[in-house]
Amino acid sequence: MSEYEYAVEKDKPLFGYVIKDAALESRVRTHGSSVIKTDHAQKLKAFRALVLTKMVRFWEDAKDIKISVGETLSHFARRGELVGWVRASQEANMPALADEIARLSKENAELRSQIAESGVNDSTLGLDFRDLRNILEQKRSARQESHETIIGTN
Repeated sequence: MSEYEYAVEKDKPLFGYVIKDAALESRVRTHGSSVIKTDHAQKLKAFRALVLTKMVRFWEDAKDIKISVGETLSHFARRGELVGWVRASQEANMPALADEIARLSKENAELRSQIAESGVNDSTLGLDFRDLRNILEQKRSARQESHETIIGTN
């Protein structure tokens, strides 16, 4: 089942954009038949028929899609019954969330303390990020120069 079919089954708000037949024919004339997916042609035809049973907008080029998507999303944003993935009407378990945040904060503090006590700092072999980067850039530059010298002598 496609996401579109799932949305239809669950009565979710959806929108469909379908290429105009004339635009598709023009693309075939310009780019050849490779612009048409021939794998699973019957499935594509059935899916297109399903999409066309609902409200759709037709497009000819990317500009049409951009405009239509912007308009549709703006329309959806104004719909009061669409409150998001987590509904505001579903109350979160605030005490459990507060306990989890406290537990994670304590664990974070303990780990920071362990790092501080171990003497490990934010470096590798005593070098900070800038030092390591400079060394690697020097090695890369030397390797490129060596490669250019080898190529130049052949």
